[in-house]
Amino acid sequence: MVLISNSYDSKEITHFFESLKKYLLIDSLSVSNVGLAGKAGAALTLFELSEEDAFLENYAVEFLQESLLFPSDDFSYQGVIGVGMILRYLIENKFIDADFFDLFGEIHVQVVDQVLSQTYLKEHTFDYLLYFLLSTHITDSEKEKCIDLLVANISCLINNNYELQKKGHFISKNYNFLIKDELQFSCKKNHSDLLIDKVDGLFQAISSKSDVDEIIDTILHMKLDFNEKGFNLAISRLLVLFTHFNRIPPNLLFFFY
Repeated sequence: MVLISNSYDSKEITHFFESLKKYLLIDSLSVSNVGLAGKAGAALTLFELSEEDAFLENYAVEFLQESLLFPSDDFSYQGVIGVGMILRYLIENKFIDADFFDLFGEIHVQVVDQVLSQTYLKEHTFDYLLYFLLSTHITDSEKEKCIDLLVANISCLINNNYELQKKGHFISKNYNFLIKDELQFSCKKNHSDLLIDKVDGLFQAISSKSDVDEIIDTILHMKLDFNEKGFNLAISRLLVLFTHFNRIPPNLLFFFY
């Protein structure tokens, strides 16, 4: 059940929610992207929704399997690193009964090797950092070494780069991780008309317990463009927000990074 606000027509909300759910399910059957903006993101969302609709669980399992069987060579949050975060979340929250290293061990070794050898793409530094901050399945020494190496590269990357500043701000705020005292992360207001940015605004409002009525009204009456950048990820995030409207579980915050 979707409970948002008494100020909205429950039929309107339910129809909108069901339309998004149907779109995500159908589109994910054929989408080639296996990462957060594709099958892995859809899998997490459908697992969350399956608590109210058990029919969705089979599709969630199928999409997760496909994201693991056909991994991307994109080592970023929206690529295999994000798939690893989702897998960890699903295992720890008992959505699936599996061993992380059985399913993701080879890729995890690649992630560690890339950090230790400094061969990862530096624009994905914060993505790797979030992966290790969330890791509960590796030794403390391995985790600390990788985090130290990643943090050492941040100061030379972040200046005048809003997207990296935004990622740094998210990690600092939500994971109580002070990266460097002298780094000041800006979080300027986003006036974009993209659905992904409207959903981000809704996430920020829910997190800060601010008024959400105007944002929800805007989203409900947007003309949706299925070809819009980040559309599938926006749909997945919006469905999860509707499901956890009163409080976003702390261990699910990474999905809104």
